[in-house]
Amino acid sequence: MAPSKATIPRKSIPSRDQSSTNGLSTRQSPGTPLSQEEIEAIPSTVKNIETAEKFLTKSLLCISEEPFTLTHITSILLQITQMHNSTPLPVVLAIRAVAFILKQHVASEVANEVAQQITDSLTPRLVNNIVAAIAPQIAKILSASELMSESLTQAETIRKALNHDRNESEESLQISADRLEAAADELQSSTTDCQNAP
Repeated sequence: MAPSKATIPRKSIPSRDQSSTNGLSTRQSPGTPLSQEEIEAIPSTVKNIETAEKFLTKSLLCISEEPFTLTHITSILLQITQMHNSTPLPVVLAIRAVAFILKQHVASEVANEVAQQITDSLTPRLVNNIVAAIAPQIAKILSASELMSESLTQAETIRKALNHDRNESEESLQISADRLEAAADELQSSTTDCQNAP
């Protein structure tokens, strides 16, 4: 059963400022579009959410007690376009346009929800798998680092020992060279004394 079109006298529409341009032109007076509040204030059997649900259920456009999801509302709008052949084509096209926009919105929301659920479920698993995969390599790196540190410590100890040995060898050579020089001086002095002796 289709809703009856109520003819509303122009004086029953609340007055408003003529300069306002909110809303779409929904009446015969194209220069003064009605705002959403004004449209909602027009007397009708559908006044609020409760009467809206009752009307849609009574008109067999929805299943009683089924929640009004965007998908469900989209389906209702498309069903409305099929109600009467006498519904003007611009009205049918406008309702279909809104239905398809809602359908696209639903698809986007579903895609976002699925992506979020996948992200939420996979992220911890990926982190655990990555940690498990790189843990042995990190252990090897730490082991190699410790081995390198030990090797560097040993190399430094050897370098210090070699420097110390070299310094001692140089000192020992210097002492030996000094002694040889002193002995050579003594020998020369003795030789000179021997040559000078009568």
